[in-house]
Amino acid sequence: MRICYSLDNYDRASGGAALAARGLAHHLADLGHEVSILQPGRNSDYSDGAIQVHGRNLRRPYLYRQHDRDTLGWNRQWRHTVDDYLEHNPTDLLITQNRLLSSSIDAAVARNIPTVIWAHAFRLFCPDKFFRRDPLQQCQGNCTECMGGMFREAAKNNQRAYQHGLQQANLIMANSQYMARVIKHLTDRDAPVVYPTFDLDDWRQPGAARRDHVLFIKPQEGKGFSIFLDIARALPDKTFVVAGKTSRSARKALQPLANVSTIEWSNEMPQVYARTQALLGPSISPEPFGRVFVEAASAGVPSITSNQGGIPEAVGSGGILIDNIYDLDAWVNALRSLDDPEVRGAFANRARAHACQFDSKTIGRALRDSVLAATGLDLHVGSQRN
Repeated sequence: MRICYSLDNYDRASGGAALAARGLAHHLADLGHEVSILQPGRNSDYSDGAIQVHGRNLRRPYLYRQHDRDTLGWNRQWRHTVDDYLEHNPTDLLITQNRLLSSSIDAAVARNIPTVIWAHAFRLFCPDKFFRRDPLQQCQGNCTECMGGMFREAAKNNQRAYQHGLQQANLIMANSQYMARVIKHLTDRDAPVVYPTFDLDDWRQPGAARRDHVLFIKPQEGKGFSIFLDIARALPDKTFVVAGKTSRSARKALQPLANVSTIEWSNEMPQVYARTQALLGPSISPEPFGRVFVEAASAGVPSITSNQGGIPEAVGSGGILIDNIYDLDAWVNALRSLDDPEVRGAFANRARAHACQFDSKTIGRALRDSVLAATGLDLHVGSQRN
């Protein structure tokens, strides 16, 4: 089968959506399908194993960035790009996600090509990604009422384009049970769950490394940076590591804390996890899933996280869920409980076991059944590659 995966970012980031796309593309290629990636970038083609990656120029229309306006402009350009690609490359199935969803779906539907959306991002439904809000409880799809004057014309047009694409697609797949409930709530469409795949061995480090710090990833307000600061202040005897891009304001807030150090996100994260006692996830906004918690679990690292969104599905029984995220004592007591080696060891074992459900074979069955039911196409007709 000839499959085109049209998306805004395949190989230029380590974020969850891009990593999930790469995992899905390689899974399909391993089954024997002819997989091509269509993404913005330089006009150049290359091979990623059995996958053909096609980069096509996408001009930035303005000197400064504004997400919704830029997304509209990019989709106007991308529609012609996808049209041209499909004209010259026979395609049996188109998969898409995120910012270039609407133009990719429009181009494929015009040629009667079955389409699949893999929904990873809340921005498909909300311009501010449900910041501090639970979409199941606090969203009725009326952005004007919720955002008031902040809901500008570009955002309105962008949301209309997303909704049109979501309704046209043959299949919407959710990356968590929570995301599936959000999709049902806001589009009235059933979305089967296809979790991201993980190469679990990538995160397991041999040897008995000393676990000497608590890890917090992405110092952003939506990820609970202010809560993390309170936790670090309350536990001066513990060592904390903050990973990811750190803004000037975040660096200023961290500077007085002698027990906190920072590192950039890198390909060496397995080594970081190998030295981690626990992963903190005090998100104040719901998240569709939570890839880092599965990565940590693969390395035997228990998580202490907010009990909201899709995070509990990623954590499973391998961590501690905090119901009231503003209860500082709850975070402190949870971290203190992991000081006991037996308690931490039990959580670590459960974390590793939970991570095993995200291997490609388990996810592949859900993918095949969903696509077959929605399009009639059997993704497992290809012969397995060696």
